[in-house]
Amino acid sequence: MINLDNGAQGKRIFGKSVSAIFVQRVVAKSSHFNVVALDKSKGSIIWELEDSFSFYNYDESSCKLYGLSGRTFEMIDIDKGEREIQQELSEDLHISSHLTYYDNGLLYFSGYRDRNIPVFGAVDVENGNLVFTQEVEIPGEKSFRKGLDRPVVVGNRLYVRDAMKTLHVYEREGHPA
Repeated sequence: MINLDNGAQGKRIFGKSVSAIFVQRVVAKSSHFNVVALDKSKGSIIWELEDSFSFYNYDESSCKLYGLSGRTFEMIDIDKGEREIQQELSEDLHISSHLTYYDNGLLYFSGYRDRNIPVFGAVDVENGNLVFTQEVEIPGEKSFRKGLDRPVVVGNRLYVRDAMKTLHVYEREGHPA
C-alpha cells in the first residue's frame, strides 16, 4: 500500500496505460502537487514528478499528460516521467488547471484575461503555443467570480457555460457541421 497524502483533492487519477496508473499526490496542504506513476501489478512507484499542476488531461494515443495552470503550459512524457515542454503563454491569462479539456491535438481552456475578462481558448499541444482566445460577454459588472466552466468540444462545436448558467455554443469556421 502507498500513502499518497492525507486529503482527498479533486480528480485523483489522471489516466492509465497498459502497465501504470497516473495519479495526483498532495505534498503540502493542498497547494503543492506531484504526479506519480504507479505500477498496476506491483503497486510500486515507477516515477514521481515534483511541482506539478493539480489536474492534467491524459492522451492515451500519444502517452502524454497535458496541463495548463496560471499561464503555463506543460506536456509530460509518461514513459519517461519528464516534462517535455513547460512554457508561458503569450497572453496575460489566468487559467485553473481543472478548467481544461483535451481534444485532437488541442488543449482547450477557460480562464480570465487581465484578471476579470472571461475567455476560453486553446493551446497546440505539439509546441505549447496559444492557438486562439475568445472573450465571452457576461451581463453585469465584470468580476473574477463571473467566469466560465470547463469547455467541451464535440465535433466542430465548442460548448462552454458561464456563471449565469447560459450555454455558449461556438462553431469552427470552415468546417462542415
